[in-house]
Amino acid sequence: MTYEAFHALLRTAETYKDIEEFLAAQEATQENEPLLRFSYIYAHAPSPTTVRKLLALTPERFAAMFSVPERTVESWDAGQSAPPRYVSDALAYAALTHLI
Repeated sequence: MTYEAFHALLRTAETYKDIEEFLAAQEATQENEPLLRFSYIYAHAPSPTTVRKLLALTPERFAAMFSVPERTVESWDAGQSAPPRYVSDALAYAALTHLI
């Protein structure tokens, strides 16, 4: 799955309040259900900081991945500012490609 397709799936998942409705609308199969569930859960839950920690990325490594200062990542972690949406989406895509 390309990043663009994954990004579109996340945007679609955001529009559903119930995971079962989302799965039915996306015609979930045994093959694609894990991807759909991951997309829905990510779209509705974890922050980039949570995903970063789950992937065991240090703030320094994370900052390098997105070409931002380490202090910016520390600010995100402290809740002083929020990362742009592309960072959240790129992290989810990275997690997905390592999980599936």
